[in-house]
Amino acid sequence: MSIQRTAENKLRIEIHPKLEFLYHPAPYKVLYGGRSGMKSWGVAQALLILGAQKKLHILCAREIQRSISESVHKLLCDQIKLLQLDAFYQIQETSIYGLNGTDFFFVGLQDRSRKIKSAEGIDIVWIEEATKINRQSWIDLIPTIRKEDSEIWVTFNPDEETDYTYQHFVLNPPGDAVVRKVGWEDNPFMSERNRRQKDEMYASNPDAADNIWGGNPRRRSAAHIFASKYRVFDLGPRQPDWEGPYQGLDFGFAEDPNAFVRTWVINNKKVGDDTFKKILYIEHAKYGYHTELDHLPILLKTVPDSHKYEIRADNSRPETVRHLQTHGFPRVISCDKGKGSVEEGIHYLLNYDAIVIHPSQKEMIEEAKFYSYKVDKDSGIPLPDIIDAFNHGWDAVRYAHEPRMRHRGTMKISDDFLARI
Repeated sequence: MSIQRTAENKLRIEIHPKLEFLYHPAPYKVLYGGRSGMKSWGVAQALLILGAQKKLHILCAREIQRSISESVHKLLCDQIKLLQLDAFYQIQETSIYGLNGTDFFFVGLQDRSRKIKSAEGIDIVWIEEATKINRQSWIDLIPTIRKEDSEIWVTFNPDEETDYTYQHFVLNPPGDAVVRKVGWEDNPFMSERNRRQKDEMYASNPDAADNIWGGNPRRRSAAHIFASKYRVFDLGPRQPDWEGPYQGLDFGFAEDPNAFVRTWVINNKKVGDDTFKKILYIEHAKYGYHTELDHLPILLKTVPDSHKYEIRADNSRPETVRHLQTHGFPRVISCDKGKGSVEEGIHYLLNYDAIVIHPSQKEMIEEAKFYSYKVDKDSGIPLPDIIDAFNHGWDAVRYAHEPRMRHRGTMKISDDFLARI
């Protein structure tokens, strides 16, 4: 979409051909594909423009929304400014209102009672990050969208082909659905930084690039280090029998982010339908890109009470460790690392029965999907060498658990790990 002012000072908006269908009635409108594909921007702009033309009651939903910051509220606010609709829309802390009565409100579908009550009488529901919507949430939601001519808009980046959203809206869509795949190839405004990141990933890890940038379902492989270990689940508030917390910090450089994690060790815990004897729980995983030294304490403060507990940090930056110690984090210490520490750390992590990641920690989940061994090009067999990508959060986890690894001494290498090399 391009936005210009005409000689008469009227706003002229040119819509990308792949997004034109958003402006025409259809019960289901589905946009899916890879990163930098205009999906969320396109939908936000379309909803704001349609809402300015007539009164609409618009529900913006996702599977989990613990706070308004996890919704598309900020995206809509940014687009209001871009579209120069500031005078029309009134932005409030948890909602947006138009002068003609249009309103936007935001919910997490996991909150069943609030969702059903709020969904009555809506004109459009926008489901963002829909690949995470489980089957039961769809079953609960769709019957509540029963107003005449109401619409369900769906945007997502595919994960696995077996996911309910991909099956129901791409492989076997409703007969009256309009489905469009959009990607970076369709985005004339793609930044040079994103283009460079895309090219680098296709060169170093084509399987990951095919999913993240190509927008195709992810293929599971024996080369994926934690493929059989990780689960995405909210284990709720801290319980007295949890061991920890164990906090770790990996320092970024250039395009690599700083990564700060808080983890716990939990015994005999049910995760969904399964019960695991020993779990490593990643409750928080915060990433900071191009973070200035003075802003690094701000990143750490995004995890509640992080200053109260020990933080094991990358030992490559002693001056940064000293800075944090004198700026509110006296319990930051450098880890030992040393030769073979990466392999030792992976052995340690694979000895857990499950590694559970909180659903809100998106970047950590992405790393869990794609942290991989190199693969022999001819045979396709995984090699013992690790691809230097999708590892920033995992490095921080290794640092956090260094005392436990040292206490265990020589560790039993898991059968799961041995089967891979």
